[in-house]
Amino acid sequence: MSQHAKNYWTGLSSTAFKEMVAMRPLAFAMLGLYVLSLFRVWSFLPGFSEEALLVAGLAALEFFRVHRNGEKTVSLKEKMLDQSDEAPDAVPVERSRSQLLSRICGACKSGNLRVADEVMMSAMESPDKPSLSCYGTLINAYAKIGDIAACERWLEELNKAGVGSPNIICMNMVISACAKAGDISKAETLLAKMPELDLKPDVMSYNSVIDACARAGSVDQAEEWLTRMAAAGTPPNLVSYSSLIHACAKGGVARRAEEWLVKMREAGLEPNVICYNAVINACCKAGEAARAARWIDTMREAGIQPTVTTYGAIIDMSAKTGDIDEAMAWLERMTEAGIQADVVSYNMILGACNHSDVGMAKGKELFAHMRDRGVQPNTVSYNLLISMCARKGDSGGALSALKEMQRHHVPQDRVSLQVTMKACARSGDVRGIKSLLSQMRGKGYGPDVGAYRLALAACAQARDIVTAESIFTRMQEEGLNIDSASYNSVIEACVQAGDTEGAEQWVGQALKLGLPLKPSCLSSLANALARNGDVADIENLVTRTAAAGVEVPCVAFNALISAYAKRGDVDRAEHWLMTMLKGAISADVASYSAVIHACAKVGDVRRAEQWLLQMEESGVKANAVTYNSLINACARCGNVASAALWLDRMDQAGIAPGVLTFNSLMNASVKAGDVDRAESWLATMRERGLQPDAVTYSTLIHACCMAREPQRGEKWLEEMCAEGSPLRGAPAAFCYSAVVQAWARVGETERAVHWATTARLAGAEVSAASCSNIVGAFVRRGDLRQAEDWLRWMEANGIELPHSGPGCPARVAQALAQSGERARATAGRFYTGEQWPTAAHERYGSSTAAYWG
Repeated sequence: MSQHAKNYWTGLSSTAFKEMVAMRPLAFAMLGLYVLSLFRVWSFLPGFSEEALLVAGLAALEFFRVHRNGEKTVSLKEKMLDQSDEAPDAVPVERSRSQLLSRICGACKSGNLRVADEVMMSAMESPDKPSLSCYGTLINAYAKIGDIAACERWLEELNKAGVGSPNIICMNMVISACAKAGDISKAETLLAKMPELDLKPDVMSYNSVIDACARAGSVDQAEEWLTRMAAAGTPPNLVSYSSLIHACAKGGVARRAEEWLVKMREAGLEPNVICYNAVINACCKAGEAARAARWIDTMREAGIQPTVTTYGAIIDMSAKTGDIDEAMAWLERMTEAGIQADVVSYNMILGACNHSDVGMAKGKELFAHMRDRGVQPNTVSYNLLISMCARKGDSGGALSALKEMQRHHVPQDRVSLQVTMKACARSGDVRGIKSLLSQMRGKGYGPDVGAYRLALAACAQARDIVTAESIFTRMQEEGLNIDSASYNSVIEACVQAGDTEGAEQWVGQALKLGLPLKPSCLSSLANALARNGDVADIENLVTRTAAAGVEVPCVAFNALISAYAKRGDVDRAEHWLMTMLKGAISADVASYSAVIHACAKVGDVRRAEQWLLQMEESGVKANAVTYNSLINACARCGNVASAALWLDRMDQAGIAPGVLTFNSLMNASVKAGDVDRAESWLATMRERGLQPDAVTYSTLIHACCMAREPQRGEKWLEEMCAEGSPLRGAPAAFCYSAVVQAWARVGETERAVHWATTARLAGAEVSAASCSNIVGAFVRRGDLRQAEDWLRWMEANGIELPHSGPGCPARVAQALAQSGERARATAGRFYTGEQWPTAAHERYGSSTAAYWG
């Protein structure tokens, strides 16, 4: 060893030798600490208890030494002086150093290391330099609290002072502190440096480094140090193997943990419950419950009683994988084994219930079970129960659980109140929120921004703008830093209440403050404005948001484009889509589909097709809505061929056409006057497993009637009205009117009256056009009495009489005059009073006439 190294750590001056008496208390204290460190392996003595015992013992020894018989003290000092070549004034120096040590010990004991530091720094500048004991005490104190940097600093100062080197216990404490801090590198460095200090690492030295590796989950390094430990002639003990097995458990390598447990037994060491629990924990982390169960059996065979921790590992694994039933089964096995489950075990399962969509019922059942078993739920238990209620938006259940905590004197923490607030927020329970805010103030928690944010969310859910604004004002008065989430909630409350004007004002305030609003919030407002048809307001919202440097969400642009599309304003719809693309905002399928829909609305097939091609070039896949819009554009133009072509493209893209698609194809055929093609599309629909809807039949009926083929239209209307039809009772007045008018136009008054009567019986309105056509048909047939009856009935039922056409009163009067019935023609007014037309009365009888009346 170099002379420099000896001076650095081990060089002992004659002065230091003369301080042996002062060092004896420290030696005794360190020995006691060593014993405590070994005892800690077998027990769970808290760290603060060790420190208290150490300092108390050190102070007692020091007090005894300083205040013992004065003659013996003087005698001992004289003997040391006789053996020394120092000056006689060493006795006051020793007393001064002893007092310094007492002051440092007192500061360390009270936890005031800053004062201890100042005392040491002051002493280092005085003639009476601090002793080795002073350095050792301070280093040990810093090691205790895990301040590695301070330990290194004072080790360096000790080296500079040249009063001696730390002993092995001191070094082990520093290495142990590195282990607790998870600093493997420094722990290894200190262990490697010990031989340079003429210190041979002992089992505690190696165990501390292995413990550091275990805490970091570094299995390979832990195994390497255990191997090096054995090679250095230091046999690993129970703690060594336990730390290594713990490292395997933390790293989730169950097989290696099992292997080391076997090696441990082969080395003649009997594993304790901690070792077995570590292996079981490793198996559980690997998700191997069966292997964990086998190790429980092995424990019993070895005469070691499993503990709550043993079963807790398997319960925790089952709970974290969401297997609530398995977790509860292990809880029962634990009870059957004579081990009383603790509240932690129950909380593990309650946590699983909290994260399960179906866990509410099981959670309440488990809660009652733990009470029946005499286990008192704690704050965590209640918080989990409240959280389950919050997930379901059950504010009543959450508030009930909170009151139960008070009845059973279980402390409520901030989480208890905030989770209950979350339940109220989801259900829109503003009253409950107000009560909870008051409770928070009463308990001194002082609602923070998060609590107020939940209150605002409740207001949004309840559409309570007034309360939302009052809460917002309260936040401002309390000087809270109101964030964007708070503004989002107020805006959402306004939107939900339909107050888009108020929402826009809050958006303006947020933008002025430079707060980024949630995309979903802006989207909600844009959609609300779109529903109201406020296109200018949507445009203003998008423009203001972009000008403030806030990213406008795609949904807001889509709402604007869609609003223009509904108006048929293709140019403005295209303008905003181009604005999106230029602003590097990714347009989605809804963006392109809205523009294509705008083109379809005006029947501009060419522009619609161009946008579909550009959409595909941009990598955006068209959906059913896109193709339907394009087919609809073709339908508006009556371009059946193009519509059929896009149906083929739709099939090639793997997109299944729907009822709307075929309705558009039928409409295209109708516009082209091709009834046969329209009917063929219905057959194709059914072949593809699609059921026609009311629009399908209406389209076909209209096509047939316009083609003056009332019998075909009547067939489809009968199918709509047929027994067993999914559209039973669904025909709209339009369908009846089309058939009535078609029959009337071809002079089939009986069929026309039949369908008019059927419509009335079905509760459908008989239109003025239908009645007028029936009147006209009777006039053409010369049945003027029936024509008069229908006109009277129309007048009596508030149906506007036609001013022109074959069914108007003037034509009926003209026909009466021509037939020689001048008196009836000049009667002036028709009979007032509802009366069933004669033709209907004669055919359907008085019961039907009564219905009409």
